[in-house]
Amino acid sequence: VTDDARERLEQEALSAYAAVLDGSELDAMKAKARFQIARLRERRGEPAEALAAVGPLVDRANAEGAGSSYLDALIIAARARLALKEPDAAADAASKYLELAPDGPPVNAALIERVAVSLASGRVEDAKSDAYRAAFERFAPKEPAETGSEAAGAVRNAYLSGLQLARVLRLQGKVAESDAAYAALTEKFPKPRNLDELLEEWALLHYE
Repeated sequence: VTDDARERLEQEALSAYAAVLDGSELDAMKAKARFQIARLRERRGEPAEALAAVGPLVDRANAEGAGSSYLDALIIAARARLALKEPDAAADAASKYLELAPDGPPVNAALIERVAVSLASGRVEDAKSDAYRAAFERFAPKEPAETGSEAAGAVRNAYLSGLQLARVLRLQGKVAESDAAYAALTEKFPKPRNLDELLEEWALLHYE
């Protein structure tokens, strides 16, 4: 497809979605059109237009809370805000998504946004550890997890986030903080399937 042909197809799609917004009386149809416009605007490198399209859905998500059908709008908003060099607003949107949809499919996208926000804010050293720490604190089970439970769902997100936190701190040379992260991980996950490997990895921290 040539650039001219792609541009024509995209403009036709935007016009069709705009017609849905103007003509449909169904909230679900309008919401779908807004998502499509925002995603297409993102691909075109037009973050301001993407944010404008998804703005009403962000408002709905914030108002409706965890049960909202529009939570993915927060991720689009975070990316758009970041592209517009608004890191604080981007962080707010990503954090709000994590708060309302910890088990949602795009959770990794929200975590990535949080890392990117930290980088954009100039906190390069803390970027990844901030993201993994926030994820571990949010997803970690209140009681010690059962053997094998670290392999599924939000609990898996917690385990992997805690493990990555320990490893990132280790690479940063923050031995005491890394040691504490390994301890927190094994407290919440005392019997993961890879327990032997995990304990060996932790023990080697003190010999590096």
